Amino acid sequence: MRKLLKWVFILVGLLLGSLLGVPIAHAAKVNPAVAGAGYTVQMVRPRGQVNSTSGYFNLKVQPGEQQRLVVILHNLQAQPQKLTLGINQAYTNPDGVIDYDRYNVKPDPTLKVQLKQIFKEPQRTITLPANGTERVGLTYEAPANPFTGTVLGAVYVSQTKPGKKYGKGKITLQNLYAYAISIEMRESLKAIRPVMAMHHVGVGQVDRQNMVMANLQNSRPTVMERLNTQAAITKQGSTTVLIHQTKKGMGMAPNSNFNYRIPWGTTTLKPGNYTLHLSAQATKGTWHFTKNFTVTQQQLNHLANLAKQPKPNYWLYILLAVVIALLLALVGYLIYKNHKNKQQLAQK
Repeated sequence: MRKLLKWVFILVGLLLGSLLGVPIAHAAKVNPAVAGAGYTVQMVRPRGQVNSTSGYFNLKVQPGEQQRLVVILHNLQAQPQKLTLGINQAYTNPDGVIDYDRYNVKPDPTLKVQLKQIFKEPQRTITLPANGTERVGLTYEAPANPFTGTVLGAVYVSQTKPGKKYGKGKITLQNLYAYAISIEMRESLKAIRPVMAMHHVGVGQVDRQNMVMANLQNSRPTVMERLNTQAAITKQGSTTVLIHQTKKGMGMAPNSNFNYRIPWGTTTLKPGNYTLHLSAQATKGTWHFTKNFTVTQQQLNHLANLAKQPKPNYWLYILLAVVIALLLALVGYLIYKNHKNKQQLAQK
């Protein structure tokens, strides 16, 4: 009975891996103790912490100051585990969310202080013994020359290898967990207003969806919060709106930029000249942009070729979901039958 259940669960795992369609699932910025990562990360509050109740490093520093930040890593597994620890600069991802999951992020031209450059060992690999705990020190030296505003990043801890892999080829199921503790470093608590700029506007494609993409930049060393946008695309010289989009609740990291995406939806842009009208409102600013761009036949051909790539077989996904449901029903039936047989034997 136990062997049968074991193989049933392995088969369900394989089918789930195929159904999800992703070789590795990243789960970043979640509590690994809850998510089942097999390890935990805890900060030790240092001197200079602006708010003693903050769950991240919120530091007020002096020029040239040196200090050692400490995080505690605890392995919850019964075997050794390798982790990569890096000091990552905050950036703004394509969804308008502040993120920390990249060690080598191309810095924005306006960024003057890179967080990893002021830490003596910005990246390392740590081997935790089975069920072991290790205190890791991270020493920084603040820039000798005074800086304004906020330098934002994180201590980013991730597994060097994903979990056990089942199956062959595309049928795989693996988990790779990561955890980030933010670092906010300032010399002055004086508020700075963000400044937004809109640069290149063009067309592209993401997940077979055609997009108009506008590069937005926060050029000041301050976090842009509660960012809402309204975008409209018209033919150049016309007031008729062809594509419209409203987005709310975004944010931007200090001194960062990202490609703001506007899906075409059911509209097909033809070769020609267009205008993007974009308004943005954040906690400390309002901006309005108007920029012309051109769509060429060559670009449309390229987008069409990208869209011709093989699409996922959703019927296969449905079939797999049905098979999984049947297998789970079988497991339930076997457990019920086994329990009933035990009751009958006990009554004899």
